[in-house]
Amino acid sequence: MNIDTPQISKPFLKNDMKELRKQVLRNKNLLPDSLLKGDGIFLKLNETGENFPIFWCFDNWIEPYSLAFRIGSSQPLYAARSFNCKIGDDPEQSVRLAKLFVEELLECHGTGPLILGGDNQATAIVEAMARILLEHKIDIPALIVLDCQFVSDYPGYVFQIFDQAGDPYERFIAEALEIRQGQSGTSAWGAIEVQQGQFFRAPAIDQLSQYIKLISNAISAGENLPIGEVVLGNQFSDGDQA
Repeated sequence: MNIDTPQISKPFLKNDMKELRKQVLRNKNLLPDSLLKGDGIFLKLNETGENFPIFWCFDNWIEPYSLAFRIGSSQPLYAARSFNCKIGDDPEQSVRLAKLFVEELLECHGTGPLILGGDNQATAIVEAMARILLEHKIDIPALIVLDCQFVSDYPGYVFQIFDQAGDPYERFIAEALEIRQGQSGTSAWGAIEVQQGQFFRAPAIDQLSQYIKLISNAISAGENLPIGEVVLGNQFSDGDQA
């Protein structure tokens, strides 16, 4: 199953938050009743898990089910769609979606999740959400982003996961030291052997789940986070921790 919708049009940006919420709900309601869980504008999976919840912005609705199954019942997952937002395109669209998602998160959870994640198309939404949560004086969320160089000066922790053979990864490795020195927060990165856009298909999703669990388990347990390159099976490859 791959439920998708066309990219949101320009008039959508002029709608108020109530109308925006209706659009998001209408999109989610394309899911069969047998798959729909939770309420509001999110899918809420593994709700009774003991770890701090993760918010993840997906391309389509099948991805959160695959991820929730692989990361295990201990990890609550709030899922929303990115509506194919592109970094640099229609920034107002990303901010409006971010505001809507934060409003709903604060209403249903009380505080923001300590981890926000998304693929490269959702990075602008995830970053905007994090900065809105900071304005609410919520604990600084950690960010996990896929296949995207995150170069903003973000005061929190950023974990970047790349397609090992992809151009973003090659450029990132070449520029990593310079980028890290220019940021006020801390960062780490890892790589997966996968074709672009295939992170949620086997076998890549198993490696992706391991990276996410590594970060989530450390945050939930109050342990140090890795800094620098992270290699699965040898997590702290450069010996650094945050």
